[in-house]
Amino acid sequence: MYCQKGLRGYLAARALHGRGFKNVANLRGGFLQAKLNGLPLEKTNAG
Repeated sequence: MYCQKGLRGYLAARALHGRGFKNVANLRGGFLQAKLNGLPLEKTNAG
């Protein structure tokens, strides 16, 4: 899961894990931190 800064992604991942999902991960620090750390990001056109 991910969101802009990390909190909503964390809460969503925790909720999914609490409902029995086993393979759940959260991008700590969110999308902004990933971008600042230079992680490879891919932009696609959804729709």
